[in-house]
Amino acid sequence: MKFAIAATLLSLVGFVASAAVPRQSCPEASRFGVISVTPSTVSPGDEIIVTVDLTCAINSFDIIPKYLDYTIEVSSASNAIKPPISVPPILLARRDFPAGATSDVFTTQVD
Repeated sequence: MKFAIAATLLSLVGFVASAAVPRQSCPEASRFGVISVTPSTVSPGDEIIVTVDLTCAINSFDIIPKYLDYTIEVSSASNAIKPPISVPPILLARRDFPAGATSDVFTTQVD
């Protein structure tokens, strides 16, 4: 009987504690933001739209950026230089992140 009461009490305490702590509804990878680029394949001279949603990073993980650097990295296997060599990242934009914002959207041209 004592065991049943103790188990019930522990279950009740666990239930109350779980209700008091907000649940993480975001996957851990979203702590860096969720990015989408349109169109998904580009060539030099193309214009792209970059959208980043940082809602989970800010609200669930308390990660608030001051600025965001957007780069493209080209693998040596997929560049047109023969023999393949390592190409440094291409900086598309460095953008300040406004206080209170949860997303960033911009258009740029790939040069």
